[in-house]
Amino acid sequence: MSLSASDFAQSFQHLREKLQQLALPKEEQDFWLKQLKSIERALAMANFKFERMEREKKSLENLLESTISELNEKNQNLLELNASLIATEEELRQNSEELRVLNEMLEDRIKAAIFETEMQANTIKKKNIHITDSINYAKRIQEAMLWKEEEIKQLFPESFVFFRPKDVVSGDFYWFADLETKTEETDKRQEKESEKALAVVADCTGHGVPGAFMSLIINDGLNQIVKVRGIHAPAEILKLLDLHVKSTLRQEGTLNRDGADVGVCLVDKSAKKITFAGAKSNALIIQNAQVQVFKGTNLSVGGDIGGYKLRQKVEFENYTLPFQIGKTLIYLYSDGYKDQFGGKDDKKLSGRNFRKLLEKNQALPLAEQGRRLESYFVEWKQKREQLDDVLVVGLKV
Repeated sequence: MSLSASDFAQSFQHLREKLQQLALPKEEQDFWLKQLKSIERALAMANFKFERMEREKKSLENLLESTISELNEKNQNLLELNASLIATEEELRQNSEELRVLNEMLEDRIKAAIFETEMQANTIKKKNIHITDSINYAKRIQEAMLWKEEEIKQLFPESFVFFRPKDVVSGDFYWFADLETKTEETDKRQEKESEKALAVVADCTGHGVPGAFMSLIINDGLNQIVKVRGIHAPAEILKLLDLHVKSTLRQEGTLNRDGADVGVCLVDKSAKKITFAGAKSNALIIQNAQVQVFKGTNLSVGGDIGGYKLRQKVEFENYTLPFQIGKTLIYLYSDGYKDQFGGKDDKKLSGRNFRKLLEKNQALPLAEQGRRLESYFVEWKQKREQLDDVLVVGLKV
């Protein structure tokens, strides 16, 4: 325990008084007073240090107490944090388990979906193969129906057919008939030359499979009218063909409006005349470098039951033109060639440019004309989609 400054002063004052009472010689008394003074200073210094140590001790005790309190608080916080982490860990574990279960369920569903998709893809692939096989078979049927090049050349030795379907099968088709053949005897063989023949170009509603079905109906009608009933006049053929389509498709009592644009050209070499009739189909004829366009009646074969056809009797018009053998070119065509978009401005080729192209090539052999038409069409179209079936028939009579 430390003494206050006043306690020290009183204690040493008492000691000095006692020393003076001893009646010591002055020198001895001064000596002891000096010693007493030294002791007093030493004790005062010791007492000062002691007090300072007491203060430091107190400060350290306070600091220790504060530190312990702070540590206790932090420890409590750590305990609470640890408890929270334990709870979070448990929650994460539960969530992880739920995610694992959900992931397994999702994987199962994905596997099931992939399996189902693969099954559907295989089914679609098989159906597509079946459909493609059916369409290819239909193509073979249509090709069998069309006249072969060598057959056409028996009627028209100088001729070409530029036929380019949009799809595998076509709504455009061509048809010929040998109506009268003359046989001439030569030294080595018999030569047959057709004196009268029919050439027909038809553009049926639509293209692809629907158009191909219509082409079968038109083909059947032509065979019945020309080969069975013996009708040769182009306008009469179109009139009966119109009735055939309406009857076959029962258009009077249904909503069916399918039909065809048809051009029929009769070439009679013995009479030296050409007769043409068209149902929304034209013929271009070049004779002695002069170009003539025979425009067909603005009515299709079949189709338009209402309106004009319902109120009026359908009539098709014959155009007749004398010709000089070996100097006359006949072009029958659908609208696919002239309606094709292309060129640098991506526009229709147009009927005017189509006519110019035929005029430009008129002096060439017919086979070369066909090749020129095809190469020009490919160059014009470039990589654009072909919009419709294309058919151009060229004949020299």
